[in-house]
Amino acid sequence: MQHLFYTIIFASLYACNANTKAQQMQTLAASTPTNDTLNYADYGIPLKPSATDYSAAKSAMLAKRIKLQAAYNAKQITLDSISSYFVQAYVNTIIPHWYGTQWSFEGHTTTPQQGEIACGYLVSTTLSHSGVNINRYKVAQQAPYNEALTYACGDSVLGINGAQNISPTLLQAKYPEGLYFIGLYKSHVGLLLKRADRIFFIHSDYVDGKTVIEDAATSPVLAYYRTFYVTSLSHNTNFIKKWVANEAVAISK
Repeated sequence: MQHLFYTIIFASLYACNANTKAQQMQTLAASTPTNDTLNYADYGIPLKPSATDYSAAKSAMLAKRIKLQAAYNAKQITLDSISSYFVQAYVNTIIPHWYGTQWSFEGHTTTPQQGEIACGYLVSTTLSHSGVNINRYKVAQQAPYNEALTYACGDSVLGINGAQNISPTLLQAKYPEGLYFIGLYKSHVGLLLKRADRIFFIHSDYVDGKTVIEDAATSPVLAYYRTFYVTSLSHNTNFIKKWVANEAVAISK
């Protein structure tokens, strides 16, 4: 009983801290300029799903993965081509279903537009639904840095400290277009999509209270933090190989 008491107290304090952070961010959001004129279609980013059936979208991506695995094993296709498909399918057919899904600190729904989803669970659930063989619960319960290590699959994690805006760093030519995981200090995570001259931030936003994609340069959430952990997904050979072969992604300890 004593252990249960302390567990409840700790969880309550943690939730209160999350609520306090949300209040702080709402104040910041009110004074942070947003890019309301951004045309996502210019960057090939759909804001609405092309198919109304999420189950069909998941099944199509999993079926395609099996075909890609056979082609890769037969040396008929490169990892770059597989990576390109992974990003396009995720951005075009999986994550659009989730835009607008409500945020909550403990949300872990598996169905877009139903229930609530926390930031870590948005990443782990949508990647899992894309065919990534990972325990969506265990990875979502990690600290942001450890989540980055998990998704890195042994590859490097870029630490950025003291930055007021991550876009100038990631817009450098040495960081190719594609999908990245990002951890924000100790309390938030999401995905970054680099397209042409812009970085987009996909996350379950505790300011707006829902899943969004937004311009990273004007994101009030990103503007709040100064420490970031970034690792590539689409240009990570280990990650893409595990995806196409349906190999389990080990949880970093």
